[in-house]
Amino acid sequence: MSSIDLNIIKEQYQRMPDHELIRFAQNESLSLTLQSFHLLKAEFKARNLDFSVIESAQVDRELAEATKISELEKTIAATFTETIWKFAFTEKEAGKSNEDIYNALLKKNITPEYAYMLIESIEPRSRELADSFENEIIIGWILFVLGLFLSVFLFNQESIRGTYLLWGPVLTIAGMVRLATSYARKKKYQTIVRNIEAEKEV
Repeated sequence: MSSIDLNIIKEQYQRMPDHELIRFAQNESLSLTLQSFHLLKAEFKARNLDFSVIESAQVDRELAEATKISELEKTIAATFTETIWKFAFTEKEAGKSNEDIYNALLKKNITPEYAYMLIESIEPRSRELADSFENEIIIGWILFVLGLFLSVFLFNQESIRGTYLLWGPVLTIAGMVRLATSYARKKKYQTIVRNIEAEKEV
């Protein structure tokens, strides 16, 4: 922010009556830039106004910043966790042993305790994910059949042909895509479960 802009802001603060400046500090301080907030603090000091208002605003600003950092950290942590799970699933699908995956996780700076817990959770989580795609497959079949019905059986209906000729192919393709995706993902997790069971038998 330029010195001219800061001077304008300073003049605006100086023109405000005391009660308006206090209300402004209470309601708008979070939206101010750091430089504008410092000017507000200086104006409070110059007028010898109740500085607890500014101190409270300062705390609110610090909490807001801490919350932003916290949310960022949560996002980073969630992304990292998702990446680690994808890695573990991919390795297990490829037939890697628990020991191989465990050592690979340690190389990624995962703690031994978390690496062990993650590996122990691969099988139940894979079964759960494989089962979860049943609903997706059912929806895929419904879309596919409904699309075929609209495309084929209502083709000769002159009064509604225009509308349903568009929706028929769209629903058919949507159903096929969902079926292909869901079956592929279900197969992936079923493969992981089979590999785990095979490793247990060895």
